[in-house]
Amino acid sequence: MAESLEVSSERPRPIVVRLARRATRDQLLQAARVRRGATTEGTGLPGVPRRFYVNERLTKVNRQLFRRARTFCNQYKWRYVWTKEGRIYVRQYHDKGSPRLRLRTDDDFVRVFGPEAVRSIF
Repeated sequence: MAESLEVSSERPRPIVVRLARRATRDQLLQAARVRRGATTEGTGLPGVPRRFYVNERLTKVNRQLFRRARTFCNQYKWRYVWTKEGRIYVRQYHDKGSPRLRLRTDDDFVRVFGPEAVRSIF
């Protein structure tokens, strides 16, 4: 089932797709991650080719948490913030010494980043 969301801008409206099987959703998201930067070229859509994105739908709470995590990581030079299966993860570096850390609530910011850094954001 696909539905269009109302967005007031010159950009095309988002399309939300709800899949019946979780495995199909996971395969689609994985394939989209591999093809980051895909364009509408070759899809049969009219007009100039534009980039399109496939994102996981998050709950309102997780969407807000993810937004705060991205803001924090940009400000403090953390390298990675991502979602997988509705969960939010952060990683400081891309090496074996930098573990992937899960954020579940605002309290996890203190656990992961430390109280001093969190006070400056919240």
